[in-house]
Amino acid sequence: MNTKKYNMQSLTLRIFLTQLVIIQSTCALSDMGDMDNTAIEDVAYCPYFDNRLPESRDDLVNCSWYGNFSCCTQNEIDVLFAITVPTDSNGECRTWLNYLMCWVCSPRQHLFFKHYTIAVCDDFCHNMYNACRSAVLDEVAIGELNSDGIEFCRDRKFEVLPRESGRCFTFDPALELDSSASIRMICSISPFSISVLYAIYIYVV
Repeated sequence: MNTKKYNMQSLTLRIFLTQLVIIQSTCALSDMGDMDNTAIEDVAYCPYFDNRLPESRDDLVNCSWYGNFSCCTQNEIDVLFAITVPTDSNGECRTWLNYLMCWVCSPRQHLFFKHYTIAVCDDFCHNMYNACRSAVLDEVAIGELNSDGIEFCRDRKFEVLPRESGRCFTFDPALELDSSASIRMICSISPFSISVLYAIYIYVV
C-alpha cells in the first residue's frame, strides 16, 4: 500500500475516533446531572427545569414538533400556556405566539436561556411583530406601542441577538429537530460499543 495514502487513512481514522471519544465523554458528563457550573454547549439539557435532560414525549399537543426530544411535558405546557393572549389577534399572530411559548420545550434552551432571561433571535422578533402588530395589548395596538420587532421583544424583557450568534430562540424545524435527533443518536450508543471504540482509539492513537 502506498505509504502516503496509508498515513492519510490513519490520520483520518485517528481524528474520527478522537471525536467519538470526546462526544461520548460529553454524553457521560451530561448523565451526571449537576451541570450548573459545567455547562457543555454541545449537550442538550433543560436549565428551566433544573438541568434535566430532554426526553421523548409522545403526548405533546402544543409544541408537538419537539415530541421526539423535548424539555417539557404536556402538563407543564398546560400551566405555562394559561396566559392572556392579546385581543383582536389573528391566526398568524396566535401561531407566532405559540411558537414563542414553546421555547420552554426546546432542547436547545441551554443556549438561549441564561439567568432567567430568554434570548430571542432578531428575525423571529420581526416576524412575530409583523404578525401581531394589529393585535391589541393594554387597549393599544402593538404596532402603536412598538416601532419594530426588536423594540417589541425588548419591551417583553427578552434579550435580542442576531440569529447568526446561535444563542437565541427562533422557530426552525430543521435546526430544532435535526440537531436534537443527532445528539440523541450519538448519546444512545451502547456502553459496549463505547468500550470497543475506546480500545480501537488507544491502539491507533
